[in-house]
Amino acid sequence: MTLFEAVDTCFTKYVVFRGRASRSEYWWFNLFVLAIGVIVRIFRGPIKVLSIIIGLAIFPPLIAVAVRRLHDLDRSGVFVLLPSVPLFAIAAMASIPLPPVDRYLLLPLLLLMAMVLYVVLMFWFCQRGTVGPNRFGDDPIADSFEARSSA
Repeated sequence: MTLFEAVDTCFTKYVVFRGRASRSEYWWFNLFVLAIGVIVRIFRGPIKVLSIIIGLAIFPPLIAVAVRRLHDLDRSGVFVLLPSVPLFAIAAMASIPLPPVDRYLLLPLLLLMAMVLYVVLMFWFCQRGTVGPNRFGDDPIADSFEARSSA
């Protein structure tokens, strides 16, 4: 799958959380999002509202392709939320009266936990998907090979 095919697929399946996504679809779309992020960052000053709109528009397909990528690995899409759990705990700490010592010990541990969970997700996203059909659908790589061989 090429960059343009991946972007087209991800925007076609804007909020489709079922099915599977190949590694190339996931990583090409993430490269596209990174490039858009750099461009938006460069022009952020003059068009701040537009950068917020672009960010909000790209977020749903980014999450959807991550869920479909996990489905390709025969894992539940709920795992996408793993790194956010410690971050929600950090946000909740603001409303909980804790002694400063506990707060200074807990904050780095929660940040470290979020980073470790994010690295686990990245490791999974780099792995080869399930060969053949799994409980989430047909193999996206086998489907692309069949489409190319019939053309």
